[in-house]
Amino acid sequence: MGQNKLFPEFSADDNSSFLWIIAILLGTIFFSELIIMYFMAPFEKGYTRWAIAFFDAIILFCIVAPVLYLTLLKPMRRRLELLTKTDKILQNLANLQERKITQGNAQLITEIDERKQIEVTLKNNFQTQSIINKLLLLSLNDMPLKDLLQEFICHVTSLPWLSLEPKGAVLLSEGENNLKLYAQSGLSQEIITRCGNVPFGVCLCGKSAQTGQVVFADHIDHRHDITFEGMKPHGHYCVPIISSRKKLLGVFTLYTVAGHPRAPIIEETLISIAGVAANILEHKMAQEERENLRGQLRQSQKLEAIGTLAGGIAHDFNNILAAIIGYSEMAQAELPEGSISRSDINQVLIAGKRAKELVEHILLFSRSGNQAPAPMRITPIVKEVLKLLRATIPSSIEIKQSLSSDIGATLIDPTQLHQIIMNLCTNATHAMEQGGILAVQLSSATLNADDIKSLAPELTPGKYIQLTVTDTGKGMDEPTLKRIFEPYFTTKDPDKGTGLGLSVVHGIIASCGGAITVESLPGKGSTFRVYFPEIGEKTIGEGISLAPAPFPSGRERILVVDDEQPITDLEKRILEQLGYTITNINSSMGALKLFKSDPDGFDLIITDQTMPHLTGADLAREILQIRPDIPIILCTGYSESLTEEKAEQLGIKKYLRKPVVARELAETVRKVLDA
Repeated sequence: MGQNKLFPEFSADDNSSFLWIIAILLGTIFFSELIIMYFMAPFEKGYTRWAIAFFDAIILFCIVAPVLYLTLLKPMRRRLELLTKTDKILQNLANLQERKITQGNAQLITEIDERKQIEVTLKNNFQTQSIINKLLLLSLNDMPLKDLLQEFICHVTSLPWLSLEPKGAVLLSEGENNLKLYAQSGLSQEIITRCGNVPFGVCLCGKSAQTGQVVFADHIDHRHDITFEGMKPHGHYCVPIISSRKKLLGVFTLYTVAGHPRAPIIEETLISIAGVAANILEHKMAQEERENLRGQLRQSQKLEAIGTLAGGIAHDFNNILAAIIGYSEMAQAELPEGSISRSDINQVLIAGKRAKELVEHILLFSRSGNQAPAPMRITPIVKEVLKLLRATIPSSIEIKQSLSSDIGATLIDPTQLHQIIMNLCTNATHAMEQGGILAVQLSSATLNADDIKSLAPELTPGKYIQLTVTDTGKGMDEPTLKRIFEPYFTTKDPDKGTGLGLSVVHGIIASCGGAITVESLPGKGSTFRVYFPEIGEKTIGEGISLAPAPFPSGRERILVVDDEQPITDLEKRILEQLGYTITNINSSMGALKLFKSDPDGFDLIITDQTMPHLTGADLAREILQIRPDIPIILCTGYSESLTEEKAEQLGIKKYLRKPVVARELAETVRKVLDA
């Protein structure tokens, strides 16, 4: 810069130009004076020298002072001013930089905190997702729903960042407005007992179910409707489990320490977990429903196969019984009253009739029994059965009955209805050998689609009569419950039952469009519920008339056809004793040939159904084509394909179930001929 030069260039704008001119002039004078003094020194006096020296000193000062000022002091002053300005600028820059650094540090701290929070969030999300993955894998395991839900509770409470207590419970919806404790972990027996069933709106879980919202409490407050002495302080998150169809499946409740604050992030996480729980429940319930349907299908196929086998056996057995009972009746009629032989034959008849009832049970089980349903009121028959039971069961068993008076009617054979009630009540008393309570309840029930789905899928929505038989006996375990309706399965001693009772009851109820369910726990007794379809008001019966009528007789000509000769011989003897003219034949083809040769030679045809070459139905069809007006009675020990309705459609006048006893045969023949 120009200030650093000893003799700087002048400019019109330079403030020091004038001083430089003066200094140069004075310097010129000074140096001129020195030259003059040098040459005149010999001629001057001493004082003159001192005057000149003083004058020269003044001139020298005037020269040196501006030069020093311009060359040293002024540049130093300018540098000082520059340094001062620079210091201010640097100070400002330092302050600015300090502010930037402070702001940067604050931003860095914020970023570090945010990163730490993100790390915590990612860690929590990872833990949560790991738990959700475990829960989803659980749903794929082949384990009972109760065990799965218990694992669900353990997994959720194991999330460390949720700060939950290691205990909780899952309550599932049962019925319309009730929660049932289905699984729990870490709960005391007192809580398990008191919270076994929680109505909607009651306590925190019930309120969560009623509102469909998360219910939180940081301590035991007024909303805790279910409390007990000694309950420890605690908090709750009660979270509803809602399906994809917006249906409440249940509620799960988790425990916190008392005073734990409500945390929205925890609440949101639990809601997400509730969605996973809903998916698990829907998947597991659908899986169990499929398994139940498969089980029902297998059971149905099993019962159908056994029923077919039983029906085939019953056919042959009925033919044997027909001969035993028929010939015994005829032999007994020939013996005098009071004779030992007559008494012995009477025991044969009693045994034969018991065997006949057993075959009827088998046929009822196979749904091929000779059923004559009629509109019946159930209440009088229930009262009749209970009256009979009271006289026969031990006094240590108390009977409690609650029979509604406004119960409608159902379409069922009265004998079978009597059998159902008697069987259920008898089984109940057998389960209470040490005494107990037999409770019988009769009421009306309206079942909707959801009820039917949980109770008995084979039913249709509508009105039903519900018969409930409950005992306080020893109860049954799960394997026994699964086989309770199988034929020949029994928990009784060999001398106390055949195992056909409940299978027959199941067959009767199914044949009339009803259903039967059973609930039981070991040591807790059993409850059977029977649902009969309720019908409108019709001509309703209330009992069975057992008064016998005299044997009718006649003079008509009858053709008897059966491939079993003992049967045709027996029927011939019975009917001939009543005055009829009988032609018997043991071949359906031979019978058709005989009838074709003389169609007007007979007034009635009695034929068996199951015969080689030509069945009874086919024989009847051929005969009716020749002579449509001739009455035909068809007898069968068992026929899966030919029902009474189908026989009537063929033109057959009467359908009889073997073994046919003498009275039944005589009354049926006369009734058909007089029609």
